[in-house]
This record gives sequence, structure tokens and C-alpha cells, in this order.
Amino acid sequence: MKDLTLRTRLIGSFLIMALLVAFTGGFGALNIKRVGGQIQNILEQLAKQQKLVLLMGVTQKYCHVSLMQAALVPNDPEKLQEYIDDYQMKRDTLLSQAQIILEGNKKLGVLPVAKGSVVEKRTRQFLVSLGEFEKVADELIARKQTLMKGVPAGVMSQAAKDALADQRLNLLANEEIATANDKAKEDLDDILVEVGNRMTDANKQVSDIQKSAGITFAAVILVAVALAILLGLLITRNIVSRVSVMAEAVNSGSE
Repeated sequence: MKDLTLRTRLIGSFLIMALLVAFTGGFGALNIKRVGGQIQNILEQLAKQQKLVLLMGVTQKYCHVSLMQAALVPNDPEKLQEYIDDYQMKRDTLLSQAQIILEGNKKLGVLPVAKGSVVEKRTRQFLVSLGEFEKVADELIARKQTLMKGVPAGVMSQAAKDALADQRLNLLANEEIATANDKAKEDLDDILVEVGNRMTDANKQVSDIQKSAGITFAAVILVAVALAILLGLLITRNIVSRVSVMAEAVNSGSE
């Protein structure tokens, strides 16, 4: 009966040590998964924001190009309207992209920027600059449409040449729209710089998270090892004491 009890205790002790090992491994796996998820979320969001800002830069450039093409149309009202429509479509796309940064988009998986953050402030400043750009663009379009009313379609007449040489149109196209565009581009570049700074900070956070996870995992392993050693000492002590009792019993019987 005593042998059976000893055997049972030994088996139970080994099972406990096995559970400690399993717990340690499970904790490490869950911790690594959690850390990996955090890292992935941080980098994914920043990458999406950076991609969106880069797309905004391309869209803004297309807005400017469409306006320049509209200003240079000599005698084709349909072509002029095509360039105007293209500009307006690109402008609406640019506004939508800026709103996605501010408010997020579930379909795209983009989260809104934090309220009061530098990215939010710079994005709102960009919208202000874009509004100034729109004012100049609207004046340019209105001026061009007015000039085109007196130009025969499809004919390079003197009226068409005079329209292209219009002083106010050229001032809008060559100076005012370029100045407004440069200001909006500077504000957009500021957003891109800040997103880049956040990516740098995120990489530092990733290193901190990984370091913290490693320390925590090592602490759990040390605790598990300490418990295993303690359990081993207790088991050894129990076995030694039982063997001593059995040895004394044998010695007593032989006497």
C-alpha cells in the first residue's frame, strides 16, 4: 500500500512538472502572438496612412495639371469642359482622401487619427490651403469660360489668340495658381514628414514591446524553473524519508 502511494505521488509530481512546462510554453506562445498582433496593427496603420498621403500628393499634382491644360485650350469648348471635369473629379478625390485621414474608413481598414494629434492639425491646415487653391482655380475656370464664349470653335482665330494672351488668365495660370499649389503641397509634405516621424517612433515602440515580452517570458520561465526545483526537492525529501523508514523497518526485522 505504501509502495502504491509512493508511486502515485511520483506520477502526480511528474504530471505537475509537465503542466508547469506546458503552462510556460502556452504563456510564451500567447504572449508572442499578442505582441505580434500589436506590432502588425501599428505598422499596418502607419503604412496605410503613408500610402494615403502619397496618393494625395499624386492627386494634387493631377489637379494642377488639369487646370493648366484647361487654361491652354485654344478653341475647343468640349475639350475645355473635359479638363474642368477632370480637375473637379480629382479635387473631390483629394478632399475625400483628407477626410479619410481625419475620420478613418472601415472598408479600407484605416483608423481615424487621434484628436489633437500633429497629423490631425497638419491635415486640417492642408484643407485650409486646399480651399485657397480652389478659390484661385474657380476664378481661373470662370475666366477661361468667359473668354471662350467669343472664340469660334475649331478655328485658330485672332479671338482665340487674344483669349490665350489674356493678362488676367496668364496671371492666374502662371503665378497665383502656382503659389496656391505650392502652399498646399508644403502642407501636404508636412503631413508626410509627421507620418514618417510616427513610423520612426513606432519602430522604437516595437523594440520596446519586444524587449518587454522577452523579459516577461524570461520571468515566467524562471518562476517555472524555481517551482520545478522546489517540487523536485520536496519529492526527493519525501522519497528519502520513506526509504529511510523502509530501511529502518528492514533492519529491525533482521535483528
